[in-house]
Amino acid sequence: MTNLFASIRKTFLSGLVFWIPLIITVFVVRFVLQLASHVFDLIPNKYLPTTFLNITIPGIDVVFILILILLSGWVVNLYIGKKIVKAWERILKKIPLIRSIYNASKQSMKTLFSSDTKTFNEVVLVEYPRRDMWSVAFITNESSEDFDTSSISDETFISVYIPTTPNPTSGFIVLVPKKDIRPISLSTEEALKWVISLGIISPKEHDDE
Repeated sequence: MTNLFASIRKTFLSGLVFWIPLIITVFVVRFVLQLASHVFDLIPNKYLPTTFLNITIPGIDVVFILILILLSGWVVNLYIGKKIVKAWERILKKIPLIRSIYNASKQSMKTLFSSDTKTFNEVVLVEYPRRDMWSVAFITNESSEDFDTSSISDETFISVYIPTTPNPTSGFIVLVPKKDIRPISLSTEEALKWVISLGIISPKEHDDE
């Protein structure tokens, strides 16, 4: 009887190991596709490939969006494209709320995709949500001058992002004294894998081939 229960337990766990990664993958892919569908809503139906091709091909709209992004990137890198973008940005900068959202988004993208930036490339530990409890975090900005933290402390503060689990795209941005930050030898990918797995998988554990 003991062997029977052990066998059932092993079989059940094998089923979980098969289904849980599959379900998580499906949810992530679904989220990306839903995000892409919002982009499709901005494009008139007559310009969508499924309309002018008069046939439905699974995934063709996603390919269309990727090609559109590449073409727009090529255009904005041209001389005339740069002039158009500058003129468009001058208009946006005159609209109070839109100006703030656009500038913040653009600066974030430039920083995130810059080759020399340390954003999200340095994994650290910070004491959060209280002392003696440590959380994995990513350094996002090493300057906090705009916050005038001198009224709090003479220490240098650093902005870090603390991801939540199992969804690392949501989290908390906190200012932490530089002396209280503990660097760790983990890559961004290893840290994210640990967060997504609810801490079950060891960060440096390699995937089975």
